[in-house]
Amino acid sequence: MFQMLYGHTHNGVAEFYYHVSYLLSKKGVWSEMKNGMQYFRDYSMMQLLGEMEEVYHALEENNLKGSLELLDVNNLIKDSKLQEVISRHDKMLFEILPQTQKLVSAYIRNNPCEFVQFED
Repeated sequence: MFQMLYGHTHNGVAEFYYHVSYLLSKKGVWSEMKNGMQYFRDYSMMQLLGEMEEVYHALEENNLKGSLELLDVNNLIKDSKLQEVISRHDKMLFEILPQTQKLVSAYIRNNPCEFVQFED
């Protein structure tokens, strides 16, 4: 699930907003990503994911219900405060990502049996 976030948010704030909104609209996907970060004990990423979730829920409450409206990148153009928050999250994500990658890769290297099965 994390790869979906990581792989689809590298091309600017508008794409970041679109993909985060999409992932957040898929409750199972977002909760699995949060569970994954908890599994790897990446508390910084967990905090950021929680903040992103709060923004999404605030958008829902402000009558932007329905995925198509939430995913509309024009929301960023119309709302400078939203653009500021999303830009901050985008920046924070890329500040936190190197540590996330280190935590996940170290865990996988130290616990290969949880991820691959070797055959003779």
